[in-house]
Amino acid sequence: MPRIDHRAMGVHHALDLMVSAQIRLSPERDLERYAWLLKLTDRLSQKLEAQPEKHRPYLAHYVLCLFQSEVCERHVKATHWQQFMTQNAAGSTGIEENKIKALQEYNADFRRALVRSLLQTLTERAGLDFSLVDTLCGELLDDADLTSQQVAPEYLLDLVMNAYLVSDPLAPLKLLSYGVSKGFLRTEAIHPSDEVPDHFAEPIVRLALWREFQTVAHRVWETEFRRGIKEETRDFDSELLIDEKPVALTHTSRKLTVDMALMETPAGQRLIRSLFVGPGAQGSAMAVAPMTKMDQSRQSLAKLLEYVASDRSRQLFVDKQGRDYRFGKMLSMTCALQFHLFLFGQRERLDLPVFSGGDEQKASMATELSKRLRQKFGISISAKTLYQTHKQDREGLYPALWRQWQIFALVHSINVANWYEHQCYCSCIQERVAQLSQRQS
Repeated sequence: MPRIDHRAMGVHHALDLMVSAQIRLSPERDLERYAWLLKLTDRLSQKLEAQPEKHRPYLAHYVLCLFQSEVCERHVKATHWQQFMTQNAAGSTGIEENKIKALQEYNADFRRALVRSLLQTLTERAGLDFSLVDTLCGELLDDADLTSQQVAPEYLLDLVMNAYLVSDPLAPLKLLSYGVSKGFLRTEAIHPSDEVPDHFAEPIVRLALWREFQTVAHRVWETEFRRGIKEETRDFDSELLIDEKPVALTHTSRKLTVDMALMETPAGQRLIRSLFVGPGAQGSAMAVAPMTKMDQSRQSLAKLLEYVASDRSRQLFVDKQGRDYRFGKMLSMTCALQFHLFLFGQRERLDLPVFSGGDEQKASMATELSKRLRQKFGISISAKTLYQTHKQDREGLYPALWRQWQIFALVHSINVANWYEHQCYCSCIQERVAQLSQRQS
């Protein structure tokens, strides 16, 4: 397979992120979660109508970031978990419950203040007013129809990404069409016929901002980890204990005992690296998006794509040996997922058969979507390929990714207020689920 340049690789990674997330978000398997996210994004879109159009993607993103962190801290399950931990800690340490509760409340307030400070800095860097973000978030939190503090905790996992993909399910197709039009990607399968709309660049911006939100979560996780880490002052050079074996360090004056689980996924490895200064801090948690304003020039978007792809392995478009899929297979899988969503939303309204036995000319849901893909996005894919790939993935790939999500959600929705750690692992769900499976075996 010939090497592809970094811009095309950025498109491939961005596509992998969105398509894998869309599969786990399938309305067919969890309609209630999908409907709640749709209601949330509709409410937010209505509130943003008065804002300049070019500001809306950025405002929507930062409002969702603040909303996710706030609702997790305020959620009824977070209160229950705090009460459980207070009683457990009081029983094992003998410290009065009111003192433990006060410390927990202080930590929660500190986390919330830290998130607000980081998001304010990022929002103002984009030339926006954080007070507007704060106001809109407050209105969503107070919306009785959303009942955000009582929804199932798994609804809040990776809420920023999921809400975006619910609000714009065509985002992967826009990315492909825009990528070809700007020369980031070269393929004979995509020929946009007209000038591609500027808003087709939004998936690149939103993915870069989503990854930046991961860095916010990492900073909060790092801060919590520093505050709770087992420390012991030593008179000699410090050491890091891994599986009870000392590893000499020179970056710090403390001996740190680290859970090996942190080293078993990219998210945990980045956390450990961020704890040290000097050479060990490469890949620090707060490597923010290369953006100083709302700039959607070709050069700026190319840098954002590099940022999306850097330090991230693909989750979906690789074989069992870890080799990258060819673009043709990625395209057919991406379009097959759109066919899956198209059937869910349009089948009764259009009243057509799914596919008409190999006849590309006869009206069917597959021929209808094939025509729409070509007209709107310049994507050429046959009705037969749509149908066959959809059938194959629906029977194998979709259930497998859904099981991964269920395992992930089961473990990471218990303590919903620990949203920052969960969010860090959302970028490497497959590795995290593999880690959890190994622990159970």
